[in-house]
Amino acid sequence: MFSVITIGDALLDTHVQIDDATVECGFADQGCKLCLDYAGKVPITGSFQSLGGNAANVAAGAAKLGLTSAILTSLGQDTNGKIVEAELVKNKIDTSLVSYDKETATRYSVVLNFKGERTILSLHQKRNYPWPKKMPAVSWIYYTSLSEGFEPLQDELLKFLAQHPTVRLAVNPGSFQLKSALEKIKEILPKTDLLIVNLEEAEKIAGFTLAKAKGVPAIIHKILTLGVKEVAITDAARGAWCGNEEEVWQMEAGEG
Repeated sequence: MFSVITIGDALLDTHVQIDDATVECGFADQGCKLCLDYAGKVPITGSFQSLGGNAANVAAGAAKLGLTSAILTSLGQDTNGKIVEAELVKNKIDTSLVSYDKETATRYSVVLNFKGERTILSLHQKRNYPWPKKMPAVSWIYYTSLSEGFEPLQDELLKFLAQHPTVRLAVNPGSFQLKSALEKIKEILPKTDLLIVNLEEAEKIAGFTLAKAKGVPAIIHKILTLGVKEVAITDAARGAWCGNEEEVWQMEAGEG
């Protein structure tokens, strides 16, 4: 029996450190843009590649804690796919639920690191996500970022959860899912034990802004009405919030 099975895209991240750039922001430091010389040669001070994707990172973290973890994902039959698979095995993540798509390349991203912040260039393509013929026994499922074409997989996940009510579900939706398929993501919220989002994502799910809500607790309580049992909201340097129907807690950044 697995402690956790993560469901989401696994990808290859190429990190690039740049120093020769500028940041231009609008009023009150909103809408900031990373600016590089157009058609120029921008020097870098270093680079490295690593296993990426929320699903892969959580599965690797669980394995490091001594938990049994597996990942359900789709890779391309390409060089990047072989690298990602090798990294999954290296991190002691079970790969028996990994499928291979000969029509679609393995996802990858280029991460531009500048003055402590990251700008991510990410490949998203429509993918085929087959559900396994036999899903192994598991305590927790961690459902996270997937590309276009994820809807049939989510439908199968909902069927599995209905048939296995003791399985716990954590959901951390990806940017594509929230931007292009918000109503589909809302379908899984009634089965969600823990929803993990940042403040902007929480506003989108709740349907109103922090200014209108007049506090993060109001956003949490709105999301709880959608069927989620517990909500965790991160807010960068301002820390994080977590709450259920009984209580809401706040932790400042750097505490713990």
